[in-house]
Amino acid sequence: MAKTEKLDAPGRHLLSRLAEGDADVETEVAIFVRGRSAFSGTQLAALRDEGADVRTVAGDVLTATVKLASLPTLVEHDFVTQVQVSQALEYDADRQSGPYSDIE
Repeated sequence: MAKTEKLDAPGRHLLSRLAEGDADVETEVAIFVRGRSAFSGTQLAALRDEGADVRTVAGDVLTATVKLASLPTLVEHDFVTQVQVSQALEYDADRQSGPYSDIE
């Protein structure tokens, strides 16, 4: 079982949907990963072997995309301390207030 305490709430929700058969295993998600220390070449290779498309690496943090089915295995690595699933941001002009609220 995946170490779900490393996952944020949206990630745990996606895994529960996957377990219930409500999510497609081929769905790709963008993730932010924090490591115990700066990622080594060996660690990056291990993530890539799990199917992660590693994008940006900056010391002990990285961004990647991964298929939902690979997320539980990726979280199991001891060198991974936290995984956040990216969320879509929405701009709600109706709720915007302040000096720049009239900018479109």
